[in-house]
Amino acid sequence: LGSKNVSAQASTVSAGLEAIGPDAASVAVILRGTQSAPGQKPDTAVLALRVALSKTDGRWVVEDVAP
Repeated sequence: LGSKNVSAQASTVSAGLEAIGPDAASVAVILRGTQSAPGQKPDTAVLALRVALSKTDGRWVVEDVAP
């Protein structure tokens, strides 16, 4: 992206806890992302992602991000 001067930005539209346990959790996230390239109209999309987390040394760590 950087070598072609393409930039990307994202903002969280919504997020919600799907499931939580002592050592694992799942969160649903909806993002609005915009990609821009010189001389082109910016492209915007809404993305729905599921984020899997695990608890490691007392901290929540992202294990996986899936559509």
